[in-house]
Amino acid sequence: MKELLDQEIRIADESFSSALPFREVSKYIRFPKDVKGLTIVGIGEGASTATLELKRQRANAIAIDYRYGNLEEVTNAMEKLFSSKGVYQDDSFKLAREYVELSRKTRDEFFEAHKNKQLQTLPVNI
Repeated sequence: MKELLDQEIRIADESFSSALPFREVSKYIRFPKDVKGLTIVGIGEGASTATLELKRQRANAIAIDYRYGNLEEVTNAMEKLFSSKGVYQDDSFKLAREYVELSRKTRDEFFEAHKNKQLQTLPVNI
């Protein structure tokens, strides 16, 4: 079991952290039209604002990510993504460049909400 957990952590560390806004997340996850009062847990949230928007819609929304034990890890994961922007100069990477720009804005909103205690984030102890 520990080997599997170590492998999961390694894969997560080698990937970039998500910073998708709610409108992007909702393209893949069909949330009910009315989430008021529902408990929704976002697992592996990264710096996404999906949980924040669900809270605005009066859901009991909680974001969970193993990096939340130290939010500096979220920042470092996001900077890893942002630093690769120069790699995406070719036109075939236009969507990747757009994602990086979208992620910057989302990341800023995530940290502002966290600072203002508008967002409940929980670390997963592993």
